[in-house]
Amino acid sequence: MEIVKQSVRNQLLELIKTAILDGTYPMGSKLNLDELRRRLGVSNTPLREAISILEGQGLVQSRANQGVFVVSPTRQEHFELAQYMLFLMLSAYDYCVENKETTPLLSLMQKELDLQKLYVEREDTYHYALCSNNFDRCIIDYTENACLIRNYDSHFALLTLMNAEYAANDRQSMQAFYLQHKNILAAMRRGDRELVRRLLKEHYYKAEWIPEGFTWN
Repeated sequence: MEIVKQSVRNQLLELIKTAILDGTYPMGSKLNLDELRRRLGVSNTPLREAISILEGQGLVQSRANQGVFVVSPTRQEHFELAQYMLFLMLSAYDYCVENKETTPLLSLMQKELDLQKLYVEREDTYHYALCSNNFDRCIIDYTENACLIRNYDSHFALLTLMNAEYAANDRQSMQAFYLQHKNILAAMRRGDRELVRRLLKEHYYKAEWIPEGFTWN
């Protein structure tokens, strides 16, 4: 396969990102940049630029004298990112309910939920993870707050990787998380804000990610 010379960096970025998110390059694996460069027929500059962007998105890390590796977050790092996302989601949800008509938001979330169900049935962990995060992102986008959206998007790729890896290791979790989203949307339709908040906490505080000794009300 050869890369078309137009927007080489962006094509490389999407190609490598997809390979990371779909598990072609597993967490913790080393990227052979020389092999990639030869196989794709590109120069070193756009490849390094793509790697730099991926590093900024939290998907890879460069290690001195060792090379570039796909990230492999610790349990604490999983938890802290999930907790951060929960904080954003709770604040965004409250804002939307208190300041905007939510009917269009619920329609957008239903479309993402329908897609998520499709990928759960196909056991497609990559697209499932994307749709799962896009379901949550609907709430963030609906605030129309550019700063909040940028903050969410800066972690979107890593959260997608974590969800895809989690689902790949436990296919039943895809169905469980789909049902969680279905229940969240149902609670939003009923206007039960306290239930929505509780369900969001349950969704983000996955048992495998919570540090020992952590409790929440």
